[in-house]
Amino acid sequence: MKGRSAMVPCAVGDVLKKMSKYERAWKVLSKCVKEMKHDSDNSDDDDQITAAKQQQALNTFHLGDIIRKSNIKRKFINDNSDIKTTGNQTTWRGLTSSLFYQSAADIFTEIIEEDINDRDTSNAKYGLSVAQHNIGSALSEVNPPQALKSFLLAVSANPTQFESYTNAAQILASQQKYTEAYILHKKALIGLSKDQTKDAKQCARQFLDFLFKDEVKNCTGLLAAKSQISKIESAKSLLTERRHRFQIAFCQLSKNVQTKKAIATIWDIADNDEGGDEAYNIATQLLDVPIVSKRDVVIPLYHRSLSAQNCYQNTPPNPESCSYSFNNLGVAYEKSGQFIEAEQSYLSSLRLRPGFPKAATNLASIEKQTGNHPETETNLLSVIEQNPSFGEAYNNLAVLYSDGGQLSKSLYYYKHAVRLLGTEESILNHAHAAKQLCDWSGYFERVRLLTNRLKEKNKNNQNNHRENIRILHLLSYPFIEEGLIVKIATQRSKGYLLPSSTDFVGEVERLFSQPSDDNNAIGIISSDMKHHPVGCSLTSLLVDAVSNFTCFSTNLQQPDDITDLLQTGCHSFIETSSFSSRTSSDYGLIKALKDINERLPTVVIDVNGNTQGAVELFFAAIKKSKVPHKPATVGFLGYPQSSYGIHDYIVSDMNVLPPPHISQVSEHVIYLSPTYMGGGGISEVIHADDSPDLESSSVTDIIELKSKGTIILCYTGQPYKITPEIFDVWMNVLESTNSVLVISKWNDGAADDNLLLEARSRGIDRIVFVPYFEKGQYRETHKLMCSLVVDSPTVYGGHISTLDAVVSHIPVITMMGSTIRTRATASIMLSLGLSSLVATTLREYEEIAVRHISNPALINMASDVIRASHEEGTKLFNTSQYKQSFDRSFTIVRKLHLLGIKRHVVPDDGK
Repeated sequence: MKGRSAMVPCAVGDVLKKMSKYERAWKVLSKCVKEMKHDSDNSDDDDQITAAKQQQALNTFHLGDIIRKSNIKRKFINDNSDIKTTGNQTTWRGLTSSLFYQSAADIFTEIIEEDINDRDTSNAKYGLSVAQHNIGSALSEVNPPQALKSFLLAVSANPTQFESYTNAAQILASQQKYTEAYILHKKALIGLSKDQTKDAKQCARQFLDFLFKDEVKNCTGLLAAKSQISKIESAKSLLTERRHRFQIAFCQLSKNVQTKKAIATIWDIADNDEGGDEAYNIATQLLDVPIVSKRDVVIPLYHRSLSAQNCYQNTPPNPESCSYSFNNLGVAYEKSGQFIEAEQSYLSSLRLRPGFPKAATNLASIEKQTGNHPETETNLLSVIEQNPSFGEAYNNLAVLYSDGGQLSKSLYYYKHAVRLLGTEESILNHAHAAKQLCDWSGYFERVRLLTNRLKEKNKNNQNNHRENIRILHLLSYPFIEEGLIVKIATQRSKGYLLPSSTDFVGEVERLFSQPSDDNNAIGIISSDMKHHPVGCSLTSLLVDAVSNFTCFSTNLQQPDDITDLLQTGCHSFIETSSFSSRTSSDYGLIKALKDINERLPTVVIDVNGNTQGAVELFFAAIKKSKVPHKPATVGFLGYPQSSYGIHDYIVSDMNVLPPPHISQVSEHVIYLSPTYMGGGGISEVIHADDSPDLESSSVTDIIELKSKGTIILCYTGQPYKITPEIFDVWMNVLESTNSVLVISKWNDGAADDNLLLEARSRGIDRIVFVPYFEKGQYRETHKLMCSLVVDSPTVYGGHISTLDAVVSHIPVITMMGSTIRTRATASIMLSLGLSSLVATTLREYEEIAVRHISNPALINMASDVIRASHEEGTKLFNTSQYKQSFDRSFTIVRKLHLLGIKRHVVPDDGK
């Protein structure tokens, strides 16, 4: 062997590299690598072998550096090495240098594995770590997955290789693996903070910026990092930089910690902003932070930005920037319930930038909410025509069509919204529109996509924005796990319970700051106090009621005869829209309550829940408020599901929510008897003398068939409750019998064709569609047509439609489901003593239907049981008993609430 003096030319090669004489350095270092390999292969001395290998690895590493970091020509390398790679210049440099680094890493690994002595192993591990780090750096652009592996190998060989941690974290973040990225960033910061190295500041800066990325927004991590960084001398100055001061203040507000200090920081930053950009950026970031008052913070910040930009001039210097600011100001006003100001802001935005799609779509949305402009549809179509890739316009237009019952149009525009937006909200809305049309093409794919997106969102804890998900739509899908629905619904409620509307919570606290003069007052709040299933059901409770009910109707556009009955039954009847013109229903309700300030209710009943027209913000504000005189809140009738943290109580019965199932709800339970759905005496109140509709040929044909002995099965619920699973059961029943299935048309009848196609694909054509009838006419017509009513209990069974059937003395076949929303019909049938019509499985459901159709005497017997109960005023039809049960229950609730106690209430337990 030549000895250590032979290593001197290798050092010359390193010097030449540092002098940027790359071709000469390459030749010297290449020669050294070959000589060191020869020496290590031919020596018997362990120390000399190790030394030669270390030099071989080190110089191989230098060769990789020359390729990656210099401008050396590819031709020179190809002529002077055995390694040949392809690709553009960047790819070539990355791949070729990584091969040299890998060769160096392999040699360092040999040294470690031979474990000649601890000193050499330690050096080799360090060299291996650097080599793997450089492999990662070389491959970061051309092969990120392999680069990630190399960075992780680097920190495995040397846990103090902190730059490898941060580089690996950046790759993980680009792959949306934010949790793993966070862990690596954190390890790097903690490691550097121990050594107080000069790299700590750069690492801390990268960590702070990562934590505040829009996709991450890990405020818990950021506040913890702030604490750690404050201990690092070289890095703590970061915390005084304007950008990081705002990041920390934002997270303090998001987490509801040190809020006063955070708001002071934000105003300090805004006060030193001359151009208005900072105020705009801050306001936009805070727009979706629930705890931040839109009125006190966000709106003034936007006004400050607008003033600084001279946007209030007729011809501002930067009209496009001003247009954006006015649009966002409108959003802030809309979120605070100030619809007039929101509309004016959107109009200002459009004046400066005609056709601006965001402002035009937002304006159309506010017009729809206020009912101020009938041309909402035209405006949205115009936005789409001018901006065919603007997804929000498609989504809003789809909602408009859906609310108007134009389901086919709604589905078309939802499809485009999903394509352009891809949000959970758009996917769910599209899926629900398809269910309303019974369009089952792609059914399971929609369920899979929606489930995966919701799981991902829940995993990342991103469900705290209450606008995102309509829980009511989720309830109608059988293959979405109930546990996932509960998690999403709970997160949604938390979105409301963050002092979401700090402005609104303050309004509620001021409203209920003093005790009511009437401790017996009960408030009932609903948007359906009209000819609606809920409105009709309320009449049986409120007409001749004993309790002192104050009724608040939140969306009464066209009063009718049901409204007249409710006005008679209520102690007082208040239409809140007269208080909420051009503001949200929640604010209108607050104003209406202020008007009766001395008679504020002790208990408030929510008959909407998470359905259209709800005032969830109002109920969430009550829950969040801390005043001692706030009312107890109760969910009842209109929404068969828990509020998951919003309400104090839910009304139910022992069949719908038996004690073993009580964990399904977050509320205390008020148990009514015999069912929570109310007495069957509705028919004695509403349209008792209405005549059936005999003008429709389909109706008369069915009545004639029934008169000849054909058993007529009727489904009277909404199409979205029909699932492929229950439809299969109905088709099996039709195939096994000579019965006919009658389905009521809803909305534009667009579901009919899809159901006919599904039936014919199963070889069945005995399905008839009949018009949808108004309440009294509906009952009288179905009384003549229907032998049996079939329920759709797989995901969301009948409620009011079942009451309508039994009032007409028509038996209903159902199945006892596992959730509140699938057990109401079973509860009604059990209250009548008709357990023979209640199945526990779909197979049993099918058997019960076939058995009754094959033996019509069973149908007649069940009908006789219902008729006898109705005529005698017993069981379900004992309206007096139901009212007494209701009165006793709410008397208990009022007394408990005044004592500051909450518990389950069973009014017939003798207590």
